[in-house]
Amino acid sequence: ERAMLNTQKGLYLSAIENCKFALALNEFASQKINIHYLIGYISQLYFDLGQTEKAWYYYEYGFSLLDGTQENYINDFRLYTNLREHIDFNSWKVA
Repeated sequence: ERAMLNTQKGLYLSAIENCKFALALNEFASQKINIHYLIGYISQLYFDLGQTEKAWYYYEYGFSLLDGTQENYINDFRLYTNLREHIDFNSWKVA
């Protein structure tokens, strides 16, 4: 939630750090959250900052964690497919 607020304020780096912090906290949580959304959001934020290499890194990291046996697999797969298409289509504008 904090990451979204920071994004709305244009504080992309703060939003990225908020997401990374949430990922770290999730490691110790008794009920794990779906981290794919957070990782995809980090990728999108890096892309928005023009840091395409970092965007690709987080995209590939998140995509590698997809598990076909998970309940949200189809939605997560679509999220990453859309993210890949967005980065592919728009990355030439950044270069």
